[in-house]
Amino acid sequence: MLIRFGQNGLKILLKINKMNIIALILARSGSKGLKNKNIKRLQGFNLIQWSVFSALESSFVKKIIISSDYLPVDLGSFASKFLWKRPKKLATDFTLSFNVIKFILSDKRLNFDVDYVVLLEPPCPFRNGYLIDEVVKFAIKNKASSVVTLKEVGDSHPIRMKRILKNKMIGDYGDSEPLVGFPRQKQEKLYLRDQAVYVLSPKNFFNKKKSLYGKRCFGFVNNNLSINIDSLIDFKFAQFLIKEDKSKRILLPNTKIEVTKDIENKIV
Repeated sequence: MLIRFGQNGLKILLKINKMNIIALILARSGSKGLKNKNIKRLQGFNLIQWSVFSALESSFVKKIIISSDYLPVDLGSFASKFLWKRPKKLATDFTLSFNVIKFILSDKRLNFDVDYVVLLEPPCPFRNGYLIDEVVKFAIKNKASSVVTLKEVGDSHPIRMKRILKNKMIGDYGDSEPLVGFPRQKQEKLYLRDQAVYVLSPKNFFNKKKSLYGKRCFGFVNNNLSINIDSLIDFKFAQFLIKEDKSKRILLPNTKIEVTKDIENKIV
């Protein structure tokens, strides 16, 4: 575990252990694509609970907060212990995560300085505590203002994307695709946020220039399978992937973790 960071590995771990790192799980009720997707049950647990399991499994996350307008009964008995009821003004279709995170960081209940925020989005359940810790270590090593997990873009490469013009003809979205075609193997490697883990510095939210990511944003390539559940098809596909995962490329946390971890210590 230390080898990846050479001689500085122990220093990094000691530094992290002194830090206040909190996990924020943002889970608004409703959802247009898949109604109440955040509390849909996958393999016996709802998507919010999967995020809590991952945060509990992390060695570096000190506290967990769920920001939601769901009722405690919707979250389940153990997940509801971390609930901070979200005000209605921050629970609309147009509410930005930036504003919710800033609101939480400004709350007087956070009576300690936060060094990093680990943002976990419930619609992306394929993550575990080990992945969270790897991304946190990567952030500390690089003195990052933020780190986002990424996956390589395949058939949805921007060079293949088109606009439909007013006359119904097509136009290029970005870079022009060569007129005679372009082998996939020659495409520049590009990456998409897979939404598994975000590590964010609180300073980003209080600088004069507003930015979720700050000036030193790094990418952490996640080669494991990931999915963002936004529709019924996505949800069914997630169920299929878990059932048929022969390559063990899906990261899921230990669901017994709430028994072995002292949950009370991670409640703000």
